[in-house]
Amino acid sequence: MNEELQFCLDSAEENMAKSINHFESELLKISAGRANPHMLSNVKVDYYGTMTPLTQVQM
Repeated sequence: MNEELQFCLDSAEENMAKSINHFESELLKISAGRANPHMLSNVKVDYYGTMTPLTQVQM
């Protein structure tokens, strides 16, 4: 029983660390003044029926 509990705690700790890392990376995208092209890096658009990153769309 103790092994199962330790496994659950380790798994939860790992998932929480991943969540914090992801949150920190998302916070870096927030602009506090000037526009930054990196803010659009995750924007995808429908391009000929396929969801394509905005940076790869030909105009």
